[in-house]
Amino acid sequence: MSKDGLASTPACSAILRLRENGIAFGGFILTASHNPGGIDADFGVKYNTANGAPALENLTDKIYERTKVIKEIKHVKLLDFDLDTYGTKVLIKEQFMAEVIDGTEDWLRLMKAVFHFPSLRRLIQSPSFSFVYDGMNGVSGPTAERLFVEELGAKPTCLRCCKALPDFGGHHPDPNLEYAKELVDMMRIFNPDKVDSKTPLLGAAGDGDCDRNMILGPGFFVTPSDSVAIIAQYAEKVIPFFMKGKDGSGGIKGLARSMPTSMALDSVAKKLGKDIYETPTGWKYFTNLMDAGRLSICGEESFGTGSVHVREKDGLWAVLCWLSIIAYRNGLMDNVEKELEMQKHGQIVPTPPPETIENFVGVQQIVEEFWKEFGRNYYMRYDFENKCSESANKMMAFLKSLAVGGQEELQKHISAAVPQELRTKLQAEKIDVFKYTDPIDGSVADNQGIRLFFPKGRAIWRLSGTGSSGATIRMYFELVEDRPDQLLKKPQEILSELIAYAIAFCKIKEYVGTDVPTVIT
Repeated sequence: MSKDGLASTPACSAILRLRENGIAFGGFILTASHNPGGIDADFGVKYNTANGAPALENLTDKIYERTKVIKEIKHVKLLDFDLDTYGTKVLIKEQFMAEVIDGTEDWLRLMKAVFHFPSLRRLIQSPSFSFVYDGMNGVSGPTAERLFVEELGAKPTCLRCCKALPDFGGHHPDPNLEYAKELVDMMRIFNPDKVDSKTPLLGAAGDGDCDRNMILGPGFFVTPSDSVAIIAQYAEKVIPFFMKGKDGSGGIKGLARSMPTSMALDSVAKKLGKDIYETPTGWKYFTNLMDAGRLSICGEESFGTGSVHVREKDGLWAVLCWLSIIAYRNGLMDNVEKELEMQKHGQIVPTPPPETIENFVGVQQIVEEFWKEFGRNYYMRYDFENKCSESANKMMAFLKSLAVGGQEELQKHISAAVPQELRTKLQAEKIDVFKYTDPIDGSVADNQGIRLFFPKGRAIWRLSGTGSSGATIRMYFELVEDRPDQLLKKPQEILSELIAYAIAFCKIKEYVGTDVPTVIT
């Protein structure tokens, strides 16, 4: 158990994989994830297996079946012990011991092996750079303090809401534009004309259990889909863990994204000559690919980004990726090969920060250059939260009936439900139910969402499985634009017709009583 009962989800994965050479065969994580916490809010019990990954359905299904035949529950009285003191205590002689460990130690040691910390220190300590990290009063706060302040030399003032609280301070610890409002306001995301010298050059946030992340620049929001694509684009240049050796070894293997995530990552995979995998939503679908050596970097549009270093998404890992990219683009990694050799031989790498960084390359420039090279995947998500489960399921069943009903039935419904002006501008090509066959073990995951395809885009519907009250319907909208004069528009402007089309198509107001989303991302 970790001291004070606090350990992030990615840190738990690292502990399972690394502590005592991976002696544990599994671990329980008590978490509210990115949902509201506290005595009257969410509380979940999650089981991760020896590889540090969330248990797959072939195991959880067996566990569930065993619960049906339980006839007796036995309790054992254990001695009290303190979670705030390191050490081992015998609770039942020769049978049961409890050890309180540093819940961050294994993860932090891993980060030092994955990233080039000297370059990060130069950036973070440079007078030309400023950043802020919002822990949303979740478990990432104490880890962020240890990482950024103690290890990388940042000023404590760069941290906000980094005291871990049982109820997350009464807030919803989900790092998005709605729930991380104070950070969003600080970064002037909705008022870019008010960006000034006091606006941090990088803003980031983590969720309740530190596996999700949001990346912001001054007046600029980086979509999670673009974020993972850009991380993959730069990985072999800026992350030692993925750098190629002189003998050609190393480098990233495959890339993967959840089905609703934009296809920007596909473009990077094509450019780099890497395999790309499209999986259902849920990190467990990535881990089989990782264990088989087919996958290095992956992400979900729901603010989850990660890699093969652990078997969970990792919010602070993503922030370190962006710090590495910024350091690289501003000339702070020019001697990285020499410095890695110095570290290998136990030598101390000097890290004096530059007094100034001329022509600073920031988040927005990095993203816009990416769009110029790969095109822009305009993307938005609508969440309809806490809706009647029965009504939500009826809507999904209706959409599924269209998917299996054939092209004639699809076009007939479009003619009846979608206004003529939208039908003229957008021609739907096909609709299907997303089905995934795991290339490693052959397992099948069906009914993973409904997809409606257009020549340069798509609309998606799925029910979320991570909330605890009512049903959440998620709608996703994506259009690809590669014309230079169309790359810097507002997403609402480009996607407005597709959104109107999709809302009319699914008849959501008829089913759940509203077509106004709770959250827009």
